[in-house]
Amino acid sequence: MKEARKFTIGRDPRCDIAVADESVSRIHAEFLCAADGSMTIRDRGSRNGTWVLRKGATRSVAQVEEVVYLTDTLQFGGASIAVDEILTGLRGRLPGAGSGAGGRVRDASVAETRMERCACGSVKPIHQRCPECHQ
Repeated sequence: MKEARKFTIGRDPRCDIAVADESVSRIHAEFLCAADGSMTIRDRGSRNGTWVLRKGATRSVAQVEEVVYLTDTLQFGGASIAVDEILTGLRGRLPGAGSGAGGRVRDASVAETRMERCACGSVKPIHQRCPECHQ
């Protein structure tokens, strides 16, 4: 994968995608996006594991890069997040998403997405309506 941009996912508020769930490790996984649109996920030695859910099948992710697709769901411990939701949270920070010549990535100070577990058990962006229960 050429020119991949790495984003962290974990419970630590400094992660690019912070997930407020105790089953998620401080720095749980890395999500890599390349300028060509390819995406991979890599577990960072988390206690509860990282999983790719695709077409009814579940695949464990080790410390190697696993290719993911827009239609996949990723599970970090007990928290599940759709790949398209991760991309929404990273909008403006992906390769080729920046403004100006050369398609540079916008400054990393763009507001980061924080995630939380809804009362129904789904993970959603903080202060947004839950896509599962609509609360």
